[in-house]
Amino acid sequence: MDLVRDRDCSVCTACCRDLAIDDPALSKPAAELCTHCVAGQGCAIYASWPSTCREWHCGWRLLPWMAAGMRPDLSGLLVLVTVDGEAGGPSRPGLVFNVLPAATGAAAEVLARPASLDILGALVREGVPVFLGVKDASGRHGVRLPLNGPLASVAQGRDGDRMKAALLRIYMDVQGVIRGMEAGDADPSDMRPLRMRRPGMIRA
Repeated sequence: MDLVRDRDCSVCTACCRDLAIDDPALSKPAAELCTHCVAGQGCAIYASWPSTCREWHCGWRLLPWMAAGMRPDLSGLLVLVTVDGEAGGPSRPGLVFNVLPAATGAAAEVLARPASLDILGALVREGVPVFLGVKDASGRHGVRLPLNGPLASVAQGRDGDRMKAALLRIYMDVQGVIRGMEAGDADPSDMRPLRMRRPGMIRA
């Protein structure tokens, strides 16, 4: 996919902190700021990036219909483009909307914004596989929940208030699953790390 013209990461470093990177040239766990990242500025080794970092891009860099204000550090959402067949993913490319840990306390506000609702509604109506990703307290593991089924009827009705209510109910359900896993009441294998595995590929 081509990058959106005249759009760059600027001071956003969401992927530098929130994604795990598996690359011989650079390896880091999720929820840990890369040692080469200068907060508020960007990468200190930009000119010699390893291929994984150089060739991977979030949805905001790839999708022209995402507004400027949907940049991860501004919106609290890191949108990941899924890869066919990865981690039991959909049979066609889809999108994962991950609530960033820094925005978790305000997740209801992030998800209820008109821009978020409009995008999610349009994707569901078009049949694009869409998922909501929410992390546990450590920020290293997360649950990914399909949104197409739960949001199908309200998305077709184009009712913003019903869409907002349905999405927030889903978010609360995901939070409940995460609390159960942290308490040992659910299978921790359902909690997957968010990874940047190889050029152009991530796992969510």
